[in-house]
Amino acid sequence: MPRIMSHRTKIKICGLTRERNVQAVIAAGAGALGFVFYPKSPRYVTPQRAARLLAMVLPFIATVGLFINVEPEQLVDIVAAAPVR
Repeated sequence: MPRIMSHRTKIKICGLTRERNVQAVIAAGAGALGFVFYPKSPRYVTPQRAARLLAMVLPFIATVGLFINVEPEQLVDIVAAAPVR
């Protein structure tokens, strides 16, 4: 008999910019939160703002960053300030 595996669907919500939105997404059970580090985007957050939002995220929730045309040195600086994981 074949083994049936159950998979839990994980949802990533991206473009978060406000504390209340981060809290709501966490409460809704999202598996990952995304932050936009592209200054031309209306969903852009500075690394400092992202760091404050990231501090609210529980350790078992993944965090990701969206980067467009960023130099490697800039990427290192942004992730140092806002450690997405």
